[in-house]
Amino acid sequence: CAPVGIPEGEPTPVPPPIPSIESGSVPSAIEEEAGRALANARRLLADSSFEAAREAALGIIRHYPSASGSGEALAIQARAALGLGEITEAVEVSGDYLALFEAEHPLFPDAVVLRGRALSRNGDPAGALSNLLLFPDDSDAGSAIAEGVVLLREVAGAAAANDLRQITEAISPSHPFRGVLATELAVTLFLDGDAEEARIWAQTALAGDLAERDVELNRGVLDGNLEEALGQPILLGAILPRTGGSPGLQEDGVWVLEGLQVAVEEFQGELRRPIRLEIMDHEGSPEGSREAVLELEEENVAGVVGPLSQEYFTESARARRA
Repeated sequence: CAPVGIPEGEPTPVPPPIPSIESGSVPSAIEEEAGRALANARRLLADSSFEAAREAALGIIRHYPSASGSGEALAIQARAALGLGEITEAVEVSGDYLALFEAEHPLFPDAVVLRGRALSRNGDPAGALSNLLLFPDDSDAGSAIAEGVVLLREVAGAAAANDLRQITEAISPSHPFRGVLATELAVTLFLDGDAEEARIWAQTALAGDLAERDVELNRGVLDGNLEEALGQPILLGAILPRTGGSPGLQEDGVWVLEGLQVAVEEFQGELRRPIRLEIMDHEGSPEGSREAVLELEEENVAGVVGPLSQEYFTESARARRA
């Protein structure tokens, strides 16, 4: 009898095959060889034997480009290259793999995510975001959408607000990533100090269907407080000569503090957590350095910059070892 849910006489749908790298036909014996080679390459990749998987994939591409499903070798090569840290190769090959598919093919979303992952690893968050928008509006590829959302969150923090805004405005309201993009844009704008536009995008995001995490982030933007949603602030300490010591050392302290503040502003959005600087004045004395490092230690800071002179630094190190 027919499986439950499938009427009598109606065949079970068969997903279309992965396209071949090159068109043409090959003898059945060669098809069998290619099939065994692909199975071996899949196994090597699953075992994280990236170098061997890459060589196996390259062998298929060289010797069996017209065999059925040979395009899968491109995906295996791209994933193996990512595992090996060969990012330029992964970008190129994942692009070749994506080009094999029409947008209607059920594996097209997976190819989009693979390409996006390679672009992200290559330090191109804007390219990764644009690539993810190739996802069909009506896609029901659940696992690919979930992986795409994870990737989207990773790259959104590194993207400029203008890039996020252009991309979010360009996609249709029915796109599977629209709500996440609007949320990430709202958070980025808020962290950049543009609370007014951030609230507009938060309201836009909340009008759609969102995961609980995105709802919390947008409500945090509207309430003007993201700390609870993003997590406790990352505390960074600095022990600098604000008073006391030589004028030259105080001037050095001013430059270091300005550099720290610029770095915090630059990486605040990418880290997606508030960053708080705790600036301690050692007052130009080794004893002040000792007291400062002990106080910062009590506050459980993630790291400390300074003191700026060997004498003060040595005293701070002694305090930590005590």
